[in-house]
Amino acid sequence: MVRAKLVWWDYGTDEKSKAEAPAHLKGVSMVQFIETSTIVVHTLDDLKAVYVDLFSCGEYDGQKAADFIAEYFKGEIVTFSEVVRK
Repeated sequence: MVRAKLVWWDYGTDEKSKAEAPAHLKGVSMVQFIETSTIVVHTLDDLKAVYVDLFSCGEYDGQKAADFIAEYFKGEIVTFSEVVRK
């Protein structure tokens, strides 16, 4: 796996705009480009939620990846879905 550019965005650049932001937007989003793959993460601070999308042209164990993500964020998997392309 070859890591490429990491792009992240934080909703609101100052405390006032963060305080006024709606809960469904307040958080950090990031995209980690990996050769032939991407990992996209959206966090929602007030809702204490993290959304993660994995895409890879290579094979990987989706359940194993989901379990790792849940452990990393010290959370639980509420919804897990996997689309396998052939």
